[in-house]
Amino acid sequence: MKRLIYILTLGSILTSCNNGTTSKNETANQTVIADTITNEYDATDHKTIIEKKDTVLIIDNEKFTLSYSSKIETSKLFYHTDIYTDKGKNVKDVYKGYNATCAISLTDNLGKSIFSKTLTKDNFREIFDGSILTRTDSRLPYFIGYLNNFNSFLFTIDFWVPDSDVGGQCFFMINKKGELTENSLNNYYGGADCDGEIEIPTTENFILTCRKILNTNGKNIEISDKRFWQVGTKLVNDNTILVIQEHNDTTNIQNAKLIDNFGKTLKAFKYNGYYEVLGYTVPMYFDSLNSNYILLDEEQKNIRVIKKNEPLSTYTIAFDKMKLFGNDKLESEIIFDLNTEFSNNTFTFDASTNSFRHRKNE
Repeated sequence: MKRLIYILTLGSILTSCNNGTTSKNETANQTVIADTITNEYDATDHKTIIEKKDTVLIIDNEKFTLSYSSKIETSKLFYHTDIYTDKGKNVKDVYKGYNATCAISLTDNLGKSIFSKTLTKDNFREIFDGSILTRTDSRLPYFIGYLNNFNSFLFTIDFWVPDSDVGGQCFFMINKKGELTENSLNNYYGGADCDGEIEIPTTENFILTCRKILNTNGKNIEISDKRFWQVGTKLVNDNTILVIQEHNDTTNIQNAKLIDNFGKTLKAFKYNGYYEVLGYTVPMYFDSLNSNYILLDEEQKNIRVIKKNEPLSTYTIAFDKMKLFGNDKLESEIIFDLNTEFSNNTFTFDASTNSFRHRKNE
């Protein structure tokens, strides 16, 4: 992998726990040499934050209230320890913070409890590095919605180190029995996040996250490739997903793919137009009038058109094949901008002639 956002060092050991206790197995795996340099990071000065939200839902013509809350548990300490070598010296980093509680409950229209589920930072230990979890505050989950096809409530929850750009987001699902049926990484923050979001087709037969496709038949697909960083995802239509990974000149692999919800590649092509500023951005415009996704690729000096209804007929148009646009917009044209960190471009598209014009702005 090209880079690590959370620094994982040789000998890194996760020792997260409540009330300051450490299990025998965790202790046995740690070897601290006498001349070890110890760094302590105390994050226990965070305030006790309590947030709560209620959402009224209609499921199968019945009324329910979904309640979810979060708070920092100041009575429960959360630890993480890293032991590693740096420039020939032994280093021990000790992180100390508070645990946090996320409570989710469902009641019917008479106030009768259907389920009550409590999650803590320990539920996310296999997803995030312990030093990140230790230092994060309590955050209220974001409720996406309820899907009948999955019999589940969909949420994201952020873990973010205060006063920094370090952290990430998890996606999780809880069914109507209160069981946690999915809990996985959705995205990173602070320099590695994928340009994408949780998306659901109108058929509701699968869920697209930045890392996975979850299907109603239980066949879940990992769309991230460990060899390359995940750059972007986009639900093109109910049957087609665009996945873009970091381009590698040494392999010359076509790094962009149109796939179905079972991960089958339908079309592949090379795309170098993304850029990175505290996360990846794919400069893309959706022409809702003509149902076209238009991707800017300044590296290859072209734009790529992906038709929503015919995505496999995707094509590119080079800048030098376009006529110059000089503010003389025609009545039949649409006008749109596509920008990067260092450039600003204006395009027009005329559906009657299927032609683009282009102007690079100073």
